[in-house]
Amino acid sequence: EDATKRDAKREEYRSAQAKGIPQVVTDRMLKRISIFSGVPLLLGFSTGPIFYGAKVFAHLDVAPWQFFLASTLTFGGALVGITYGVLSASWEPGREGTFWGGAEIKVNVPILMATVLGKASG
Repeated sequence: EDATKRDAKREEYRSAQAKGIPQVVTDRMLKRISIFSGVPLLLGFSTGPIFYGAKVFAHLDVAPWQFFLASTLTFGGALVGITYGVLSASWEPGREGTFWGGAEIKVNVPILMATVLGKASG
């Protein structure tokens, strides 16, 4: 029964794939990307002025590696946020999904892997 349901879902996704990504799903992905990538990106842009202010105005001893680590983590978080925003969005046009997208990731990652592996094998 689960296999039949899973096969029906796969067929539904294959037919949807031929049509392209619906606009509502694209908008949902972009909204999630802007949240999960935008916040770390803004933090990344603020690390320079924050560390400059800490060193010059607050006279704190800030090592270069601390700035490097902070900027790497924030910009790296923004990069991860792009992927997370896409994978955690509901790919079903009629279903909004949850804020954190845990259930959506469990559904979307196997679809992504099947698509990538299917194209890789020819």
